[in-house]
Amino acid sequence: MSIPSQTRRDGESMEVFLDRLHQKYNGNVATMDRMLDIAVRRNPDKAALLDGQGNRLSYSEMGHAVSRVAGGLRLAGIIAGERVAIMMRSHVYYVLAYYSIITRGMVAVPINVRLAARELAYIFDNAGVKLVIADQEFGALLKEVLVLLGREIPCYWTGSPIPEFGQPWDVLASGEETAFDDVQEDSLAAIYYTSGTTGQPKGAMITHLNMTAVGQQNVEAWYFDSPDVVELEISPLFHVSFQEFGPTIHWVGGTLVVDNFSPARSLDLIDQEGVNSFFAVPSMLLLMMEAQKQQPRDLSRVRLVKYGGAPMPAEVMAAVRRNFPGAQLVQGFGQTESTGMIAVTWPNEVYDFPLSTGRAISGCNIRIMDAGENPLPTGNVGEIVAQGPQIMAGYWQNPSASEETLRGGFLRTGDLGYLDEGQRLYVVDRKKDLIIRGGQNIYSAEVEGVIYGHPAVTEVAVVGQPDPIYGEVVVAFVRTRPGNLVTTEELNQYLEGRIAIYKKPIAYYIVDDFPRTASGKVRKVELRQRLSDSGKSN
Repeated sequence: MSIPSQTRRDGESMEVFLDRLHQKYNGNVATMDRMLDIAVRRNPDKAALLDGQGNRLSYSEMGHAVSRVAGGLRLAGIIAGERVAIMMRSHVYYVLAYYSIITRGMVAVPINVRLAARELAYIFDNAGVKLVIADQEFGALLKEVLVLLGREIPCYWTGSPIPEFGQPWDVLASGEETAFDDVQEDSLAAIYYTSGTTGQPKGAMITHLNMTAVGQQNVEAWYFDSPDVVELEISPLFHVSFQEFGPTIHWVGGTLVVDNFSPARSLDLIDQEGVNSFFAVPSMLLLMMEAQKQQPRDLSRVRLVKYGGAPMPAEVMAAVRRNFPGAQLVQGFGQTESTGMIAVTWPNEVYDFPLSTGRAISGCNIRIMDAGENPLPTGNVGEIVAQGPQIMAGYWQNPSASEETLRGGFLRTGDLGYLDEGQRLYVVDRKKDLIIRGGQNIYSAEVEGVIYGHPAVTEVAVVGQPDPIYGEVVVAFVRTRPGNLVTTEELNQYLEGRIAIYKKPIAYYIVDDFPRTASGKVRKVELRQRLSDSGKSN
């Protein structure tokens, strides 16, 4: 696999992109059933899917397995349009379940396995889930969910022993093979629920066109247009990043390796399976670099390291470049509502413009808007909005939120940023994370970037704390390297001359780790809640 490829198209309109997409589908509709059919027929004997548990499937085996599971779902009474929840960790059965649902016209509801029973009950009720496919370890949790719902839902379990209710995976997987359903590009394929940091989670409706479009966009943006790609997926499969990278790998004829993230085991898989491409958030990369230091592996075959979700500290980037000497680093920016992707960096721009999250992917239009919905000129900070074929259809059963988020045909990302002269995007903060101290805007990401430079600091999160005089003041939560102690005085001294006085934190809290979303992002809403619960004020 050579990196970079020559597939990137800068500034391409959505119309031109869709024309190209349909050509790749031989003039037919671009749907996930056709994607899978093309992938299976192209090279049936090639390795398509494997996991950290030793399961391996060729394209032909994967296609037949998906067809049988779909038949099992049909036998269980599930019809097109009905919602099926998937509550599994990262293994081949998740991928088989996912494909079997969406390629036969049913709707997948990927479930964050870290949620509590009441959170799950809300999602199951809101989505109208008709059937659940789950790992047996979640039996007790799902039993509690069903009690809260007050109704029975058929459950099928992977692993053993299975809970006292429901049936084993083998029953579902022994169904009669069934043909692809007649789905259209605007047919609903999946509902991905957001993390719900500002209230109840909202279900982003992802269509077949959203999925096939982002698949082709990622082929071109991430530079893996070769069937030689061996992709390791270590982010949770219930996260929308799976839709970015999993089916995309099968679309180009590559091999997909899935596993639950473990720094040492992930490195072992890279070495043993000849992985040449993977995605990780910076905190995962940091842990992997520490594990590599303890036990070196052969990482020379890696050609592409993709990252996103948080800024990359300079020292982590340097360590990644040292440990993956043959790899190109590429950063991406997106969210659930954009099927995961809006912008990706060009080759080497991650080094020349390390603060940029890249340029708009093919067929995507990015603008910066002020509070009055007016486009802002180059270099001015405003809300990042985006338009493209990968943007969700709306929020499930929430027309008011859909209208607000998709006003004028553009996705309101809730992120603040700006574009430079080269149309490179810079994300400066989440709108809700902007700190206003005495009328002056403070971008938490800027403060975090400076604190990151301290040699004892491995991770930092900056939030605003209510203040009776200034409205808000800056507070920092800091995680340090093992065995490294750092005081408030040392941190303040380090910031001298590096950042304006009004941007300096008034307090630092040393933590062992941070509350995180499924994608590994720090949940700042919980940090602010900690401050509120502790009654700290200045």
